[in-house]
Amino acid sequence: MSLLATILGRYPYLRGSTIFIIVITWLLVRSVSLFGQFYSQRLRKRDQEYAVVLLRPALTTLNIIIVFIGLLIWLDNIGFSVTTVLAGLGIGGIAIALATQKSIENFIGALTLYLAAPVKVGDFCRFGDKMGTVQEIGLRATKIRTLEHTVVIIPNAEFAAAQIENLTERLRYRFNPRIRLRIETTTAQLRYLLREFKKLLHAHSMVADAPLNVRFVGYGEYSADIDIQCYVVTKDINIYKGVAEDLYFRIVDIINSSGTSIAIPAAIEHEGKMFKLDADTQSKNSLGSEAVSVELSEQEIEKIKNTISYPEENG
Repeated sequence: MSLLATILGRYPYLRGSTIFIIVITWLLVRSVSLFGQFYSQRLRKRDQEYAVVLLRPALTTLNIIIVFIGLLIWLDNIGFSVTTVLAGLGIGGIAIALATQKSIENFIGALTLYLAAPVKVGDFCRFGDKMGTVQEIGLRATKIRTLEHTVVIIPNAEFAAAQIENLTERLRYRFNPRIRLRIETTTAQLRYLLREFKKLLHAHSMVADAPLNVRFVGYGEYSADIDIQCYVVTKDINIYKGVAEDLYFRIVDIINSSGTSIAIPAAIEHEGKMFKLDADTQSKNSLGSEAVSVELSEQEIEKIKNTISYPEENG
């Protein structure tokens, strides 16, 4: 302040312009502060609380730039060579930029993670060949707790550039087993199984109505293959595993009732025999040697829809 007072005392004509520069600089700094408060509230309303952490250093940097520009304008008014000052600062700035290159990259990576928000703290995600829960997104690195309960710390620049799969945002789980049946399974048995599998999926309360596909996809090396594709309506992995287990048990029961069985690899020697539908099963399902449609009518679907509850109701 003594230097400023000395200069203003020696050059009275500078007082007006100096006060003007100070006022404008102060107004700009206050405007940045008000903008920061307003934008912070918007981020909180969008549940982007952690983005506020990045906003503070960004606003501080902007204030420093404003004050620096104001200082340069003032120095130019009192006769200093601003070009010389900028040239000197430019050389120093290049050296600083090279020294802090990685830090700047990580800060920009943190900006990307906060603003684009591919994941948030608490989300379970897959990145590269690893999976884990995001515990912290800092200015330099992201901390992730893996399935092995270890902690992986990844630089933000590397994490933001990686392919991230946010598993927490999953709406439902895909159930897509391929059922491999004995090669001797007859077409009548295959038609019976296709219909019964469809009935099971349409009847199950935890299986989505669409997409839902059950198809005989051909013969493998030692098996007749049926492909099942549907979705279990839950976001909870533990519930999905319980529903999948329930579906597998019911699928096994249906296979056993058809008279065939799961295929055994051809390399394993075993005494095989032709499996056929017994008389009761043929009579009940009208399958026998006749070609019965494997598709279900709308009336059949509506009749059996949600008749299988999960978990099963007692009593």
